[in-house]
Amino acid sequence: MKRDYVEEILSKKERTKYNERDNILYDRIRALDSVVEHCYKIIDTTSDPLRIGIASTNLKENGELHKYIPIGIIACVESYFRSTVKELIDIGSPFSDKASNLREIKFDFTVVQAIEGRKVSVGDFLSHLIPMKSFDDISSTLGVLTGKDFLNELKPYFFEKSDEEKRFPSLDELSKDMHTTVGKIYGGVKEAFRLRNIFCHEASEPDIINVSEIYHSYLCTKKFLEAANEFLWDLIDPTRPQSNYEWSLRLSAKFEVLNSELEYLVNKISSPQNRLNQEFLEVQKAWESYKEKRIELVVKEWDGGSGTGLAMLGEEIYLTEQRINELKKELENERYYFEDVE
Repeated sequence: MKRDYVEEILSKKERTKYNERDNILYDRIRALDSVVEHCYKIIDTTSDPLRIGIASTNLKENGELHKYIPIGIIACVESYFRSTVKELIDIGSPFSDKASNLREIKFDFTVVQAIEGRKVSVGDFLSHLIPMKSFDDISSTLGVLTGKDFLNELKPYFFEKSDEEKRFPSLDELSKDMHTTVGKIYGGVKEAFRLRNIFCHEASEPDIINVSEIYHSYLCTKKFLEAANEFLWDLIDPTRPQSNYEWSLRLSAKFEVLNSELEYLVNKISSPQNRLNQEFLEVQKAWESYKEKRIELVVKEWDGGSGTGLAMLGEEIYLTEQRINELKKELENERYYFEDVE
């Protein structure tokens, strides 16, 4: 049966509220860290630090729990880099210019229609289909899109400076030991892929799981994602904010622009020429109430933490962008009835 790529992409979008790099890196990893912390507490390291060694009748169940760690972290890796590919391609030149050098992917008429109808973007489509099953897949794909030796260019981003204006050293400043350290981290990421493949596709016995390998590969993969994120920010947005206050200023400015656009669309649709203007205004009022409730949930979730303000702004931006897209589609589809449109 022929795959419906558009439906797959749209279904994935519905399942993921935020699928940007930072959200995958920090929100999903934060949740995974909680699982890892729980797993670590049930290891009897005094009896055998390299194996599970739990003196209980729940050995197999606990072994299965540890298997989730590489499965979870590699799910983050694949999602993170698919999001990265979408972002780079949808930015446009120079990244989209290099997309033709990726593995050959054919567009059928359904996909072309979906792209033209703005249901999906070219970045959505290509990022959905490119292979991301191994460390080499990531290296190859990012190398093509950035036009750089990705793994080599990434090395300085594992060593943040603390006493200089430049945050990271140059490649020339890296010592032999630093290159060795990065090589070990890359080896740990490859090991995470290897363990994920075993635990997903083989019924391996949980009582012979090497816990040391699992935790080492997990920490290496986290470091890899963090370094990749810094590298990509420098590539895409080198003047990005470095503090919560600076981020707040940027997000506030973005929200003001979006809010102005939303007001313009609301005024256009609710004009006297629209026979359903009153009905539309009631719907819009209901949406505003819905937005307020969503913001309240965000505040409750962050429980007064330092990132509450940024989280609220992020939620407002997300919801406002969604609403703008909905109203634009309504106008394009002419679902509102205008008596005297200019």
